[in-house]
Amino acid sequence: MARYILRRLLIAIPTLLVISMVTFVLIDLMPGDAVDMMVDPSGSAQSIERRREAMGLNDPIYVRYFYWLSEVVKGNLGYSAVNNWPVADQVLERVVPTLTLMGTALLVSLALAFPIGVVSAVKSNSRLDNVLTVLTFSGISLPTFFVGLAGIYIFAVQLKWVPTSMMQTPGGDGSFLDRLHHLVLPVAVLAIHQVALYMRLIRSSVIESMRKDYVRTARAKGLNEQAVVLRHAVRNSLLPVVSVLGVQLPALFSGAVVTEQIFAWPGIGRLLVNSVYGRDYPVLMAIIMVTAVLVVLSNLLTDILYAAVDPRIHY
Repeated sequence: MARYILRRLLIAIPTLLVISMVTFVLIDLMPGDAVDMMVDPSGSAQSIERRREAMGLNDPIYVRYFYWLSEVVKGNLGYSAVNNWPVADQVLERVVPTLTLMGTALLVSLALAFPIGVVSAVKSNSRLDNVLTVLTFSGISLPTFFVGLAGIYIFAVQLKWVPTSMMQTPGGDGSFLDRLHHLVLPVAVLAIHQVALYMRLIRSSVIESMRKDYVRTARAKGLNEQAVVLRHAVRNSLLPVVSVLGVQLPALFSGAVVTEQIFAWPGIGRLLVNSVYGRDYPVLMAIIMVTAVLVVLSNLLTDILYAAVDPRIHY
């Protein structure tokens, strides 16, 4: 296992290099730069060019890329082109809100999806299963921005049950209950889509497991149906769920861009959008690369969890 992990990590190095080069080139091809957002458009072309020259934006792309790469290797993600703050500090400042939002939504989704998915599989093709299927397809089909805006209008504006936006009440004490109150609506919006996804995945996997020989053998031994479902069918249905969770891990960091924008949630997703609007390419590059690293590591973690969940898998 140790040799396998080491080999995967070594393979990840050229993968990340290629991703960084492609991302750097694509960002360079985007129209405009930070100077366009920083200077007065009515200013002279000479002053604008001097500012661009001082920031090194007139250097050839390969010079700028290797300078950026050399700094990243040293652990320096650079400085924002807009406010000159360290990029690492800005990213770390947004990590906790994003992890709070995405982690809570993931836990809520799994807590709801597992029992619903198992019940739907056990009652396959029944009226209950059909109702749950309609509800889950509705949850998958509804766009996040529509659900978010509808939730704000109904539960925040009309009923006034929850706040409309932000992570805590402005000027408040930032207590746990206050933050929990602000967390309810965005988590619900994210969970509607995720519950539907996980529920359908769990249902399909459990139905497939229920047809296996080991399930028939367990029933032939006289085990009750609950033990057959929970100890045999459900346990051996976890591999597809592990695969999806591995893909979702980078999202815990990168955040839900649409949801964070709708609810003005101060997370990574909103920072990503603001960096695009402000043409703050050092911040944009850092977020993309950190997410790429998490994707590589989450794929490795998924393979390791495969071996832990299914003893038939060895590396």
